[in-house]
Amino acid sequence: TPNTLGLIIARDDRERRQAFAQARRVESELRQVLSNSPAALWSAERAPGPDVLAGWQFRYVSPLLARLAGRPGDYFDHPFKWGDVIHPAEREAYRTGLRRLLTGTTADAEAQYRVVSADGTVRWVRDRLQVVRDAAGRPTRLDGCLVDVTEQRQSEEALRQRVQRFRALVEK
Repeated sequence: TPNTLGLIIARDDRERRQAFAQARRVESELRQVLSNSPAALWSAERAPGPDVLAGWQFRYVSPLLARLAGRPGDYFDHPFKWGDVIHPAEREAYRTGLRRLLTGTTADAEAQYRVVSADGTVRWVRDRLQVVRDAAGRPTRLDGCLVDVTEQRQSEEALRQRVQRFRALVEK
């Protein structure tokens, strides 16, 4: 009598492969759109665990983030490495605010501060952070949006100086 050596199951997985190819095309298009944004966008995810400050990994990093910081594209291998490019006078306030956001209950934060590039150039950025929490309230994802506001700050400073000069002229 013949013995069964194995069972062969054939499935038509063309639909699954087509859906997978479509998902890859959409992801590629989305990455293209995000890389052309005037804002540096990024997203990080945290591995499960009790320490809300550990286990973070980037999901997406806009190439503009490295250009804003004047660093190579592979410099930002960890989400908290951004703190290293913040101006030393504002670095601790940034890190304190980030810790407060991750350990607290608020969902978002916004700040303006200076960033120092590798060549010493100083830029002003507006940083918006949004945290996504699980059912227990622990952060699971952190999304960021950085916009270079250097020209705006320079314009505001020039206007402030003109107003001061005008006031001095009027007072004299």
